[in-house]
Amino acid sequence: MRFNTPLLFTVNSILFVGAAAFESDNEIHSTHYNLRHNNSRRLQTNECVLLLKAIKYEDQTESEEVDCYDEETDSFSRITSQNEEDDDIVQKQLLSRFKSGKLQSSVSTMLQRGSYFEDGSLKLQSKSLDESIFSKRAGGGRKLATSGSKKYVVVRVNANDSVNSNTESFLRDKWFGTSGDPFTYKSQVEACSYNKVTVVPYNGNGVSGGAMSLNVNTNAQGQNNDKVASKARTTLSSSIRSSVDHYAFCLPAGSNGNWIGWAYVNHQMSVFNVGWCNKASLLIHEIGHNWNLRHSGERDIYDDQTGLMGYSYNLDNGPRMCFNAPKSSQLGWYSDREIVVREGWAGKLYGVASYTQATKEDAVILKIPSGTNNKNVDTFISFNGKKGINSEVVEYSNKVLIHTRSYATAESDLIQTLGSGSVSLTSSLSVNVVSISGSDYAIVEIGNGKYEDSFDDSCGEPKSRAEFTKGDKKRVRKCSWVAKRTRNRCKKWQHAKQFCPITCAAYGGDCALDATGLIELSKGGEMMSCNDITDQSKSKLCSNTVISSACRASCKDD
Repeated sequence: MRFNTPLLFTVNSILFVGAAAFESDNEIHSTHYNLRHNNSRRLQTNECVLLLKAIKYEDQTESEEVDCYDEETDSFSRITSQNEEDDDIVQKQLLSRFKSGKLQSSVSTMLQRGSYFEDGSLKLQSKSLDESIFSKRAGGGRKLATSGSKKYVVVRVNANDSVNSNTESFLRDKWFGTSGDPFTYKSQVEACSYNKVTVVPYNGNGVSGGAMSLNVNTNAQGQNNDKVASKARTTLSSSIRSSVDHYAFCLPAGSNGNWIGWAYVNHQMSVFNVGWCNKASLLIHEIGHNWNLRHSGERDIYDDQTGLMGYSYNLDNGPRMCFNAPKSSQLGWYSDREIVVREGWAGKLYGVASYTQATKEDAVILKIPSGTNNKNVDTFISFNGKKGINSEVVEYSNKVLIHTRSYATAESDLIQTLGSGSVSLTSSLSVNVVSISGSDYAIVEIGNGKYEDSFDDSCGEPKSRAEFTKGDKKRVRKCSWVAKRTRNRCKKWQHAKQFCPITCAAYGGDCALDATGLIELSKGGEMMSCNDITDQSKSKLCSNTVISSACRASCKDD
């Protein structure tokens, strides 16, 4: 290849005139000579799209790499150096730019003159990224939507030397429940999203029920999985790829390493090793990367087990759990119950499994945005209720969780868990857990918010006594007795919070409900229950202020 005239091309409105603007004549001639005498090499002449690849291993560690997508050949290449010793340096520089937010997967582009494609790699002429030109795709690049109807195809890949042990019918059932599997990718995604996402098995172009087999002309034994996956992608019909929202390759046994799955961030493609193509937690995790979700950490970068972007589990039917608060906020599935807090808030914080119980005054996610009190990360507060769709959450069940999320990368960290008490986030913002109501919700105060301030105490509270029980113990006492040890007596003594709704406001007391148990009509005298009130006796009994103050619902005017 010889340039007899200046070469003109543009990258998003940046103009480059001739190779000589970047290289000496000797360097140009040397590069072109090498390309002419090596037919497997192809000069990079256009920017390629950068893709962040997240890889998961059997020991639950993860690694990341940066590939580039060449639109001219519709192919992926790992970015390396023409000097093999500098491969790691190139990757570390690219990953650092992703970490800082300077680069975005499937959005940012890269061009370095004198670089060439060879054997599945883009080999940079210079290990210094300062010699590269970075820009963005026209239109800003893709952003996969996380709501609505989504079409999926799972591709059972067979290699020349390795037949996939998973059948199409097995994959259909494990992904979509077509044969009655009770816990699948489809069932849990739709449950966690409350059907804001509908998982649709793709039909068409020879695909039935969302699964198909694909024979690729390559070996799997001893090969790098990315080469097998790349071959599978180029073999898969482009009409299928363009017809679905997600395509997942299930590779046969034999590829190198202890990897279990990987996916491109903010892209359609995911890849799974043969024994993990049916593990719903890994499937959700990797396609979570397709949805632009990043990792969730605690002590390490990937070990948050309160949501599915940390560990994955080698289980056929579980665990039943969803995403943590930072990821849920990013997905937007509970946006109508997400409240932004800058100074103060108080109220009921429900778990994701109790989302439908929350009113518009309640929250499922509390977000303290970046910039509040000079914090450079978003902070999220949630209640990790262990029930229903989250009934098998692995860590910190029925506790209040505090996460932070990097504004640049969207990686999240679990920084605090609370079963009671308070913790300071900044000099002026603290989180106080007033109480926890089983696996449904926690009552939380943030900053200057006070839960009692929002409690309607207009119903008053009985001045008489009632019978409270705890096991075989019985006490006939007033609400003033309950108030002396509010937490213990509201939570552990039966009938206390129902009889004393204001004293026990933080523990579920409700002015709109009747007291339960027995009410003392006069000291040492007759006891009665609100259940004794009938339509015939209501007028007479409810004229007694002792009864009307305790039997609030039964004595309410029709």
